[in-house]
Amino acid sequence: MTSFLLALGYTPLLDPIPIDRYWLWFIIPLILAVSITYKATKIPDKQLHKLPKQAMALACQILGFMALASAILLGLTEIIGL
Repeated sequence: MTSFLLALGYTPLLDPIPIDRYWLWFIIPLILAVSITYKATKIPDKQLHKLPKQAMALACQILGFMALASAILLGLTEIIGL
């Protein structure tokens, strides 16, 4: 009974789950889900067999551009000091 009451009192915005070490790794399934969903809606039905390859290519592009953007932002904030 007490665990049920504790679950009712859980406020995720005030008491977040402690995932400080590995929260950035959650971006990989998110990128995969976005790329698969996007490619599944854009590919014609006759070319559906190309979906895994094109979805992985899009996922790599998204990850690459995010890495590039984070490197640029790191350079602007830490190295240049803006």
